[in-house]
Parts: sequence; C-alpha cells; structure tokens
Amino acid sequence: MKKRVLLTLAFIVVLLTVLSVSASAKWWDENPFKDVKSDAWYYDAVRICNENKLFNGTSETTFEPSKQMNRAMLAQVLANADGYNKDDYKGSSFIDVDENKWYASAVEWASRNKVTEGMGNGKFSPDTIITRQQLATMLKRYAEYKEMDTSFESSSFAGFADADKVSDWAKEAMAWAVDTGVIAGADVKGTLYLNPTNKATRAACSQMLSNFLYLEPEYEINGNDLSLYTIVYSAEENKRNDTIKEAAEFLSAHIENSIGIKLPIVTDDAKVGEYEILVGKTNREDMGLVSIDRDSFESYNTFIYTVQGNRLIITGNDCYKHGTREARYGDPTKEAAYYFLVNKFGLELYDDEELDMIRYSPDPVISLDDGYLYTDEPFFKHRIFYMSGNILSTEEPKVDASEQLYNYLTGDFGSYEHNYDPTPCLTDENNLTTMLGNIRLSAETDPELSKISIGICDSPKYCKCTGCMAMYREYKSRSATIVNLANLAAKELEAIYADFEVEIGAYTYTATPPVGMELHKNITVRYITIEACAGHTYDDPDCQINKAMYDELIGWYELTNNKLHFWDHSGAFVQFMTPFPDWNSQLHNIQFLADHSYEESGILMNSVFGGKHPDFGQLRCYLFSIMYLDPYMSEEEYNYHLNNALEVYYGDGWKYLREYIDTIAELGNEKCHSFHAPASAYYDYTSVAAKADELDALWDKAAALAEGTELERLTLARHSWIYLRQSATQKDRYEMGTEKEKAEFVAANKALYNYVMENDVIWTEAVHGSLADCDFTKGPDTWQIGG
Repeated sequence: MKKRVLLTLAFIVVLLTVLSVSASAKWWDENPFKDVKSDAWYYDAVRICNENKLFNGTSETTFEPSKQMNRAMLAQVLANADGYNKDDYKGSSFIDVDENKWYASAVEWASRNKVTEGMGNGKFSPDTIITRQQLATMLKRYAEYKEMDTSFESSSFAGFADADKVSDWAKEAMAWAVDTGVIAGADVKGTLYLNPTNKATRAACSQMLSNFLYLEPEYEINGNDLSLYTIVYSAEENKRNDTIKEAAEFLSAHIENSIGIKLPIVTDDAKVGEYEILVGKTNREDMGLVSIDRDSFESYNTFIYTVQGNRLIITGNDCYKHGTREARYGDPTKEAAYYFLVNKFGLELYDDEELDMIRYSPDPVISLDDGYLYTDEPFFKHRIFYMSGNILSTEEPKVDASEQLYNYLTGDFGSYEHNYDPTPCLTDENNLTTMLGNIRLSAETDPELSKISIGICDSPKYCKCTGCMAMYREYKSRSATIVNLANLAAKELEAIYADFEVEIGAYTYTATPPVGMELHKNITVRYITIEACAGHTYDDPDCQINKAMYDELIGWYELTNNKLHFWDHSGAFVQFMTPFPDWNSQLHNIQFLADHSYEESGILMNSVFGGKHPDFGQLRCYLFSIMYLDPYMSEEEYNYHLNNALEVYYGDGWKYLREYIDTIAELGNEKCHSFHAPASAYYDYTSVAAKADELDALWDKAAALAEGTELERLTLARHSWIYLRQSATQKDRYEMGTEKEKAEFVAANKALYNYVMENDVIWTEAVHGSLADCDFTKGPDTWQIGG
C-alpha cells in the first residue's frame, strides 16, 4: 500500500518565512543551477519540477527563481506534467497564439482539456504574467481534468484577512487551494494573507506545483508499482561476504521507514519472481535473467544500481580480483544500497540504530525505467574510523598480521608485546635478512594478502648505531632506513606478485622524506597528521606547524608519484575534554588531503576508544563520515549537514550550539597547536574568560529547548566547555576571586569531576574513569590520571 507523503516543503509559498535548515534538502546528482542554493525555501520544489521535466532552466546554469511566470509558461508546465504529446495538439484556438510558437501545442492542450478558458474575445494572452489566484484556478481545473477529488472546506479560506480581495471567479479555486495545502499564504505578524493578485514567480510556481502534483507519490520500477517487488540476495555470496544480507535488510528497512512500503526479502534459491530487486551478485546473473559486466568495474569500491526489465539490481564489486589475488575490501553492495537510498529516498543517516536520528525526504515520484544505470564510488575507497557511530566505514585492506617492525624481526605476528626492541637496527644485515624472510613468508602463506605495511610503534626512539646514523646523514632523514627496508621488501615481493604493495608509515621520526633516495614503484606512504595544527588549514603558510607538515607531505607526494594516503585526526589527544577548534578547517583540510591522496585509502582516526567523548564526538563522527564519502562538497553543503546534525543530536536549540561552535573555532585559531597539545596551547585563556558568560548563556538557551536523549547528549558536550571554562577562569575566579567565587569555582570543579567519573567520559587517550587526587582549587587542565 502506498503511503501518503507530505513533502517537507509542502504548504510553503513565496511570502512565507524562509525554510529552516532543518528541512530536508538534497542535491540533484549534480545541481545545474548556480542561482538555486540548497538553503533556499524553494530548493526542493525547483529540484522536483526540474528532475521531473516540468521546469527547465532559463539557461543551462540558471533558473531565475525570481522571474515572473506568464500564462504560456504555466500551460507548458501543466502539459509537461500530463505527459502530453505535442503532435496531438497542432493548430491554435486563440487568435493571439501563433501555432509555430514554442508554447502553442501546450496552450492548445490546456484549451481542449478545459484547463483554461482563455481571457475572452478569442484571446489567451500568453505573455500576461499570472497572479496567484489565476495559478490556483488553472491548478484546480487541471485537477478536475485528471478526475481528482476537488471537494473542499471553505472555513480555512475565510480566515485570511484579504479573502474578500479574491475575485469572484477565483474564490472556489483559492478555497480549494488553501484547503488542500497547495497554498498557505503569508503570516504577517500573526495575520494571514493570500495576496491573490500578487504576481507569481518561477520559484512560487515551482512550490505550488510540487505541493499540488506530488501529494500522492508514485514509486515505480519499469512502470510497475514498487509494492509488487521482492528483495533477493544470494545466501552463497553472503557466506563470503556477510554484509550482503545486511545490505538487503538495510534497503528493506529504510524503504519501509521512508514511504511505508514493506518489501519481503528472500534468498536467490527461492522461486524466480516477476518483480525483483537483486542485492549483490545473485544466481539471476548465472541464469541469464540479468547481465552485469563486473569486469568493467573500475575498482573494488565501484557500485551500480540499474534496471533491466522488471528487475532492479543494486550491487557493488564485493569480490575484487587484485591481479591473481582475490580479496574483498569494504562493503560496496551496502554502499550501493546506501547511495540508492540517499539519492532516491533522501536518507540522512545520523545514526544507523536510533530511528529518531534518521531522516528521509523521498522524491515524490520515483520512476526508474528499463535501461536506467547509475555508477559511482566513494572518493576515499578505504574509510577506517576509530570513532563511535560512524557512517559506512570500511575494513582496512587486508595486510600482514602486524605492521610493527619488531614483528617482522621476530616472526611473532599478531603480538603487540613490547618486550621486543620496538625499533630494531635496519642496517644490520642479519636483521634485514630475517625481516625480508618473514615478510616473504607472510605473503606466500596468505593468498588474499596483496599489501604489506611497514610501520613503526609510537616510541620516539630510533636506532643510533654507526650504520643507521650514516644513512640518516646521507639522505638527510631518519626515514632513510625504513625506506631502504621497504625498497628491499618491494623487490622481494614483486617476484611473488607484480603489484604487491609495500606501505611505509610516515610518523614521528620517519615523517620527513629522504633526500636523494628513490622509491620502488610498488611503495605507498601513509602520512600521519598527528603533528599538524588542525585549528588552521593544513596549507596555511602563516601557521608554522603546518608549514613544516606541508613541506613533509609534499615531499612524500612527489617522491611517491602520488601514492600517498593519510591517517588523519580530530580531537585533542592529551586532554580529550578540550573543545577542539577545527570547525573552520575540517572541510578544507579533507579537501587538501584528497588533492594529494592515492585514493586507495582515506583513513581517519578520532580520539574515541570506547567510553564517551565529550567534544561533540558523535557529531564529529557523522561529519567526517560524509566528508570522506564526498570530500569535495561545497561549504554550503557542509554547513547544511553540520546544522542538520546539530538539530538531530541536540534539539531545537541547535542554533545556539552553532554560535558556540563558531566562537570556539575563532578562539582556537589564535594559536598554533598540534593534536598532542594541552588546552592552554589551544586557547588564550584571557580571551576565553572574556567570552565565558556569553558562551554559558548559549548553552543555557540550548539546554532549555532540549529534552530526553537530546538533553543527555547536550549535557555531555557541555562538559567539554565546562572543562575549558574552569581551566581558563581559575586565576580570576579562585586565585583572585572572592570567597563566594572561590566556593562556586570549587563546586563547579567537583560537579565536573563527578560527571566524568559517573558517566564513563574519556579524559585522555584510551583512558576514562581513572582520575585521582584532583585539586579542585586548580583548573581541570592540571588534573592527572590516577592508578
């Protein structure tokens, strides 16, 4: 059974207050119009009318939403909506309509079907600008022509202050339009107006048409109602990739939640049905019922959705042949299902388990014809998130059992015991022979392995023997020895498989590329951004920290011939409670990394290892998830996602939190700081103290409008601010404060401590719930981890 869908933008007309950013808006596959912004109140209406070929732009790149509509234009739009054949409407019934004009057939269609009666005296007046009451009249007549129910109650119409200004011939149509929600009128200081004689713009017409034409949606595949379909997946394929069944269930659940149509799910050993949605590779391909050229998939993350006859196929490249070595990377079929739901049903997945944190804005008409094909892939093919609640993360590509150097020396793969030397000598011939042998053994014994990662542990120590020191000096970098090992390993592995990759970790003492040393063609480099300053853009020449990082990164980029990927970060590592001021640089920095990325891996590491992250952890996770799917989104799109997520997570007071975030970003940009810096290195405490009362007020206003889980999430995030406020104001409120101020300061510190201990809040990397012997007269930035 079809579900009646009221569009998020329904009932909004030209003079109504502009659409809030909480309303769903999403892009065409590519928005063609520069003058139609995603936060415009008419955005969805224009998109719907344009996608369904009711409205064209005034050029390839402009829509001109403020341009007024004339009668010829409206006739053409309604004729398009009816799917008329212009060859059936030759000639002209009006003396002022030349049958050779572009609109002549549409006007003739409108006349013959009594959608319009003209303006009298045999004239249609095609160039006359239409008014709102004329538009309502033509829409009602169109509804009558389509044999729609046009009954109405007039009580709502009588409530408009200017109802008596509606012409007699238009009263019934305007009353019908008000009652059905086609038109809402304008609320001016509590008084409703219809403005019946106001000229109608292209934006207003788009809105009223979308309200009218698409209140009763249609969902079809090859002309068949979606409710007839069954979702089919392969049980055999699911044994190899257990996310195939997940993708089928994911698709079914979100279609039902979005439009109320519940589609059954079966495996492909069931009887072949007439109407099927095939998820992943199924035996329908073997039967010849559908044909998918999987060899044409450009990478292991390529996915498609396509219609062949009465079957919709949604599939990714779940088993990717990497030369002679077969391996699965990520969940491309689930990604295909996700993108299908995003593009067609307006899915916005803020949490994949909590229904109150999932939003939909389904297209009111979804009609996929035979031959329809959509192909895409995420920009970053690997998206590894050490974050809670990420959206569509992938598994890391299968590498050796451990990337630590000592494992290659000992052969004890899978062990992370630190009783071995974490940085063995890499110029000792015996060590090199042993390590290369273990690397080769690892590759030979695992047919799915196509990549070896040679990383280092977190220890800053490095070998200082005569041989290693000489190599450092020769190539002007302590990365020289590990690059040498990688070159030897790549040459060794090339004999097993020509494209076997060897990855180097550029991190701490190996962050600087060697000078004068070439890299084997199969070597890739993973650059770790832990020393970067995320408060500024990574390519900011005025940030001394990022200037140094930029030189390192570009050096590796050039040395590897663009075989570079990243392990990026978000959040303060030393003091997790610190508000991290990267909001103004997040999108730019991901775009910068994308510009210099191998694309084979986009890896994000956030400061979340269990427990609760206080600094908008869930919000950050969502934002980075979608930015890694589409790093080249516009600032406008980024802000749309940020604002919507703030509302979903924290409630109606989200605008106050957005103001807080913007202020924190500005305060945190006053200094350069790395991820490992303490709070005092991020912020000028004097500047923070000056803003404390103002920011407290923002939190109070936001909390007053939140409830339930929204308030719980808001309270957690607020304690990050409390941490900074207490740290920044300790001198003023305790050292130099009155007795009352001192008591209030200590009480606030105790409340912060109790909240952290009682709610499993992360205090520093991988540590929560273990503060001890805290001095509540000091700022919380001085508190230490206890035993």
